[in-house]
Amino acid sequence: MAQSASKKSYVVIVSKSKDAEPVAYTCQRLGHKTALGSSRKGNVDKGGAAAKAEMIELLKMGYPGAVTVDGPRGPALKVKRGIIEMAKESGAMIVPYTIKAQRKITFNSWDNFQLPLPFTRIKVFYGRPVDVSALSVEQGQVAVEQAMLEAHNS
Repeated sequence: MAQSASKKSYVVIVSKSKDAEPVAYTCQRLGHKTALGSSRKGNVDKGGAAAKAEMIELLKMGYPGAVTVDGPRGPALKVKRGIIEMAKESGAMIVPYTIKAQRKITFNSWDNFQLPLPFTRIKVFYGRPVDVSALSVEQGQVAVEQAMLEAHNS
């Protein structure tokens, strides 16, 4: 087990884009590992394969991971193949979670992104852990989506 894992250090995939630099910086300052890259755009690999490989290695070392399962472009609440593939390759369980802020701004975006307002109360709801090791990628996607929706609706 990695030394930092006992201190709640996570590995997070963050885009290499300029827009994501503050996110990567904040994650690193909080003691988390960042795997930089994002999904393909057409035939252009934007570092996603390298980030995925780096995350798998860190998961195998014992770091827990944090990933947005519906990817950078959605559709919302639809689990992408890469999440399942990383869990299968590393042997990690997937624990879906959702947050609910009492006071927030909801943006008109594909995922209805929510920004909690300062000093608001935020509740975190965890779904049941999903072991995808014996499932196909497609079965894993369905199982994680169901557990995610259960957490979201709690």
